[in-house]
This record gives sequence, structure tokens and C-alpha cells, in this order.
Amino acid sequence: MDTLISYLRTNPLPCVARSNVSDCPVPSVTLGMVKCRQQVTCQISEATSNDKLRLLQLILALFRDQQIEGEPPSRFTSICINVDFACSLHTDKYNEGTSVIVGCGDYVGGTIFLEDGEGEHEVEHAGQKMRGKQLDVRHRWCMFDAHQRHMVLPYEGYRVTVVFFSVPASKCDPQNMAVLQSLGFRVPPPTCGVSWPWPYKVFVCSSGRSGTIAYNTLTTLLGDKSIAPAAVTICTKDSEVQDYSKLGLNLLAISNGGLPEQRALCCSGLPADTCALFADDDVTRLLKPEHLSVHELVILGFLATRARRALLWGLNTSQNEMHLRENVSSQVGLVNGYFFGVITCEGVDFRSMTKISNGAGGAAEDIERSLRYFQHSGICRLNFAAAVASTKTNPGGLQEEFGSKAARQVAHDYVVRRLEQEFPTLLRYAEDSPNRCAFVRPREPCEAKLANICAECCREYARKADLVHHNQCVHGNGPTENFECSTCHKRFLTKRSLQVHIKNGRCYRGKGRPPTAREPSDR
Repeated sequence: MDTLISYLRTNPLPCVARSNVSDCPVPSVTLGMVKCRQQVTCQISEATSNDKLRLLQLILALFRDQQIEGEPPSRFTSICINVDFACSLHTDKYNEGTSVIVGCGDYVGGTIFLEDGEGEHEVEHAGQKMRGKQLDVRHRWCMFDAHQRHMVLPYEGYRVTVVFFSVPASKCDPQNMAVLQSLGFRVPPPTCGVSWPWPYKVFVCSSGRSGTIAYNTLTTLLGDKSIAPAAVTICTKDSEVQDYSKLGLNLLAISNGGLPEQRALCCSGLPADTCALFADDDVTRLLKPEHLSVHELVILGFLATRARRALLWGLNTSQNEMHLRENVSSQVGLVNGYFFGVITCEGVDFRSMTKISNGAGGAAEDIERSLRYFQHSGICRLNFAAAVASTKTNPGGLQEEFGSKAARQVAHDYVVRRLEQEFPTLLRYAEDSPNRCAFVRPREPCEAKLANICAECCREYARKADLVHHNQCVHGNGPTENFECSTCHKRFLTKRSLQVHIKNGRCYRGKGRPPTAREPSDR
């Protein structure tokens, strides 16, 4: 619980509009399934894909916290985290069943008033008196019915609440439910009585490298035991099935054909919207954040892909030359090894979308593959992780054809310039870029919200005002904080933010704490 509080203090949640609980934006985020506007089905929230897995781990750790009294929730599909605000009287009509809430932090008051017309507590709201019961949720698991009207009573201090609830399982995609279950959500069992499917498939297309797969690829994939070996399938030639059967994994055999034919065979029998991860047969290690397991890294890739309506995600190239010196294409900024996921989709020719450039011998495969997927539905890369492959084990391929840096650079430039002519609205040649290219993200005329895109991190906003506020708060662009509170000397970007700070009792004086002396900012 203390670790969660420390994390939220150093990593504040974004302020979002929640008109049913507050008149102004509040710091809140919902992980898991959410009800989409103007849609019948429920989807995994975009916040879940924004590298919030560390926050999810800290929340799930509350189940083992001995400081919290009561029983934790047994079933939930969604988690709502609220920081330092008191919600007004409302109901959560889309929730199914009962909800469970727990409060954390150093605060006094802040009980939940639950209206039932018969309770022993009486509260006056908007000139009307209501009867009900109060729930003291601080360091205590409390179950309540969110369909009844409820609100948060006044409090003082720093207050964090975590609400666990469920949306109707009948309106959720089974693949999404499997993803949430694999992340630790206690989703309800399916009505048919069988377990949810594994959230993705892992394929390794190989030929003549059974030993390399055993000592390199499988050690990387299965080393932390977060990926089930039953989910891994090896695709090889008919003549080499006996050599690969010693690995004890699922096998797919193909009579003839290369890598494109093997990938097409792997995806041919998968249902629509199935997630598939492809790994090279000589991946030696993954460069990723320490708090993420390999499974969570894979899931994060698919979540980010779904949120951006893309079909493919891949690991980005690391800029650390010490880590990438084994790879022959590292000097031109190409991806190390193959570690990418796809989401199969009806009506899409998988083979044509993964076609390799014959003109450059595959030297710029990552750029071309990403571009061809971008032509359909966007590009998605994990910019904080990379797959490293030991290509020295291969005497042919890139090493034979592009053994020198100059040869690789010429081939790379050729591919980029050819793609610039083929897709002028998607890519342009940029000599000063490490990849010698720059992607141009087009606007989708049918969706106005995509017009407001941050030039630095590519986040999308529905309103231009939100984009301006994002640039000011996150990237430091635009005007400085010119509005200062006369009590606590805290500065704000807009006059409206200062008024909310004073009127809503967020100032130190309003919460009964002594103001902290602070030197005026030079900004």
C-alpha cells in the first residue's frame, strides 16, 4: 500500500473528464474493460496499453497486504483508481454485480455514503435529506452495490481509492477477457463452462537451427516462466521434423517454401482477431524494463496495437551500440532480430503484408514491413524494448551480401528512396535520421479526433485544447505557469486551473494544513 502511494505521488495520474462524478477534470484512470461510447461491446481501455502494467502490479499487490482488513474481490474485469477527489452523488449503471472498494493514504473522513432509504445515517444534499449507510473504506475492503446512489463525504489529507468492478461478460470479446486474465484480473468464467483461450500464439520459423533455438530463443522466451511452453509452435521443413521434435514443442511442417510461406502457414488456421507473436530463431536476449516479464512485454505490445487500431507491433531498435554490435545491420539503425506480433484479420492477405524487399536483400526489412502495415491501419512499436539476435551464427544472408557498413548503407538508402516513391504520403527520405527516413502520419478524414496529434510522442486528442495542455504539461512547450496561488504559492498554467484549486478546497489552507514556504519560481 505504501509503495502504491509513493508511485502515485511521483507518477501523477492524468486528469480526465468524468461528468457523472465531478464538474471538472479529475485525476483518475480505469484499467481493464470499459463501456465504449456509441458501441454495444466493451473494450480494453486505452489507459491499459499506455505502459500502466507497473501500476497494475502495485494494485494487485494489495491483495497480499496485511494492513488491509476484509476480503479482496473475487471477480472483476475493471479497476478504477481515483486520486484525491470526492465524487458527487451518482450511480454506475453499467456495472454488473457488486463492486469492491479500498482506500489508501493519510486522510481523515472520506467515507462512502450509500443511499438505501433505511440506514441510520442522514445526509443533506442539494437541499434534500437522504438516509443510508456509511462505509469507512480506509485500509478496508468494502463491498457495495454501485447501482444505488452513492457519494464521497468531505475529507482532509491525501486520499487514494481503488474500485474493482465488472462489466457484463456477454458484451466482452473472449480474446480480451483472456488478455485480462493473463495480467492478473479475476475475470468471471465463460458461460460455456470452458476456460478462456490463451491470449496469443508464439511461432518460431526455422530451418537447420534446432540447437540455436534450444540455447538462445527458448531461453529468452521461456526463461522467466511467464510464457507457457504449450503456446509455442515451431514451423520447419518436413525433412527436419525429427530434429525439432526433441524440443518437446508443437510442430508445423511445410514441404517447401521460405520464411514468407512459413509465416503464412502459421496464420492460416488462426481465427480472426487472434494475436500471434513471431520470434527469430537466434534471439539471444531482450532489452526491456526490469519490472516487465516477457509475457507482460508481449501483452503490452498487443494492447498498444489494439488501442491504435493497428495489425502489427514490433520491438524498436536500441541506440546502444555496445548491446547491438553483434548485429550486422545495427549501424544503420535496423531492428535486431525478428520479434513482432500480428493480429490476424479477416479480408487481409497476410503473405502480401509481410513481403520482404527483394531489391535490397532484406537489409531494410523492418522499415518496409512497418510501412506496409501502416498503409492499412497504422504502425505500432515499443520504443523502450529491443530484441537482440546473434546473427554471427549465420554465414549467409546479410553478412554475405552486405558485409560492410557502406554496402548496408547503400542498400538501406535504396529501399527508403524506393518506398518514398511508392508511398509519398507515408514516408520521406531523411539523411539526418539514423534510419535515413521519417514517417508521415496521415489524418483519417472520417475521424476528426486524429487531427490533434502530438508531434513528439504521437498521442492523439479529440480537442486541440487538450493537445495544447498536453504539450505544456508533458513536454514543456508553450507559455509558462503564470498564475500563482496567494496561499500556497503553487503555480498554474491557466486562470481556470487556479480557480479550481481554490474553490474545490485543494489548497493547503482549505485542507487544514499549514502552507509551505516556497520561493517564487523564476519561470
